[in-house]
Amino acid sequence: MNRCRRAAGMFALICCVPFLQGCGGGSSPLEVSGHVTYNGKPVENGSITFEPEDKNGPTRSQSIVNGEYKFTGLHAVPPGPKVVRIQAFGPTGKMVSDAPGSTKMVPALGPLIPDEFNSKSKLTANIDASTAAKLDFNLTK
Repeated sequence: MNRCRRAAGMFALICCVPFLQGCGGGSSPLEVSGHVTYNGKPVENGSITFEPEDKNGPTRSQSIVNGEYKFTGLHAVPPGPKVVRIQAFGPTGKMVSDAPGSTKMVPALGPLIPDEFNSKSKLTANIDASTAAKLDFNLTK
């Protein structure tokens, strides 16, 4: 019985050490918020993603609504250098059929922000205590 308790204690210690090591030294996730504009206008509906530059660690994404975003609580962003990806979709100015064979036309939706800010993004940010409170992105063509 004593061996079982010792083994259970060792198992718990081994499982918890990685989590405990990541909990100190300023590595706690940080709240990040800000505004996103494209060509001087707020991004009405979209998303913003912070992805670790080295691909190690969690990626965080949030919605952009009326040009604003906010990462808080469980969605807070771990510190460090990030690649930032911003997407927005909306009316493209074209009209399309609302269903195959239908004559009813509706506005076509598509990407509003070029790939250079999302799938091929070169936007970066270093998340730390000095930048986390407010991080704005003013994108232009």
